[in-house]
Amino acid sequence: AAPAPAPAAAPAPASGLEAQWQQIVRNMRQYSTRTQAMLRSGHPVAVRGDEFIIGFQFDFHREQVEGTIDRVVEAVSNAMGRPMTVRLVGNDYTPPPPAAAPATDDLARQAEALGAVAQRLSPADS
Repeated sequence: AAPAPAPAAAPAPASGLEAQWQQIVRNMRQYSTRTQAMLRSGHPVAVRGDEFIIGFQFDFHREQVEGTIDRVVEAVSNAMGRPMTVRLVGNDYTPPPPAAAPATDDLARQAEALGAVAQRLSPADS
């Protein structure tokens, strides 16, 4: 008899911002399945302080989500565990450069737990 096929590997769990985004899209179902469908066409761009930035390839999808922004803000705030604002952007959006890395490793760990990406910058060689 032929050996049984190996079980398929489970997909790796998403981390950071992507995991939070998946949670937001899942939770949106309780507010509006239509808005949930529109959010599926979006993607998380960044979290800057208390602002969650969502990007859309098509203006139509962004405009549809704008019509229910209060529900989106509520879903984002619930997923993030704190009051948030939401900015919806198009494909032409270019995020500003990241801020300098936090001064302490403890602060960096806290920021990363919230989905931030800490970067250490070194002075340019002269």
